[in-house]
Amino acid sequence: LASLLPVGAISWLYYADRVAQLPLGIVGIALGTALLPRLAAAEAGSRPAEVLDSLAEAVGLAGFLVIPAVAGLVLCGLSIMQGLFVYGAFDESDAQMAALALTAYGCGLPGFVMVKILQTAFYAAGQPGIVLKVSLTTVAINVAGSLLLMPVLGHVGLALATAISGTAAATIMVVLLARQNLVSVAFLPGLGKIILATAVMGAAVMSLQYGLDHFLHLPAAFDLVMIVGGGGAVYALMCYSIGAVP
Repeated sequence: LASLLPVGAISWLYYADRVAQLPLGIVGIALGTALLPRLAAAEAGSRPAEVLDSLAEAVGLAGFLVIPAVAGLVLCGLSIMQGLFVYGAFDESDAQMAALALTAYGCGLPGFVMVKILQTAFYAAGQPGIVLKVSLTTVAINVAGSLLLMPVLGHVGLALATAISGTAAATIMVVLLARQNLVSVAFLPGLGKIILATAVMGAAVMSLQYGLDHFLHLPAAFDLVMIVGGGGAVYALMCYSIGAVP
C-alpha cells in the first residue's frame, strides 16, 4: 500500500518502525519470553492464582518501561529522527514525515507489548488457536484500517492502522482472559504513579527541547543524547521518589 503513495513513504514507515520496534523487542518480547515457562509451570500445577499474579506483575513492569517510551516517541519523534537518520539523502523533510509515522506507531506500542505478554497465557494453557484467531483478526483490522485511512492521512494512516490493530488485539485478549478470571487490576495503583512520573518527565523533555532549539544549537545527535539522558534521569528520580518502581 505504501508503494502507491509518493516517493519516500516506504522509507518513512520503515525507519519509524525500526525505532518503535526497539522498546517492543526489549520490553514486550523479552517479558513474554521470560513469562511463558513460569505460566506453563503454574498451569501444569493447576495454580490459577499464580497465573493471575504473574500476568499482573508482568503488565506492571511493562507499564513502568513502556509508558515513558511512548511519551518519548510522541514528544521526541522529530528529535529522534534528526539525531539518528538525517545524514546523506535522508533530509529534514524526510525526518519530519518519519516522525509523524513514529508518533502513530508509538500510540500503538502499549497494545503490542500487551499482546506479547498476554498471548503467553494462552500458550501456557494449551490454547494456541485463540492466539491464531486474534492474530488473523488483527491483520483484518490492519488492512481495513489502512484502506480507510491511507486516502486521508497518507503514510501516517498506514502507521495509525497498525497501531489501532495492536490496541484491538490487546483489548480482545484482555476480554478473553477476563472470562477465564485471569485478569487482575493489582497493577493499577502503580500505573497511576507511573503516569504521574511520565507527565513530569514529559514536561522536562519539552523544556529541554525548547532550550536546545533556542539557545544551544548543538548537532542533532547531541540534542538527542541530552534529551534522552535528561528525560530518563527525571523519570528515574521521580519514580524513585514516589515509589513507582515495581
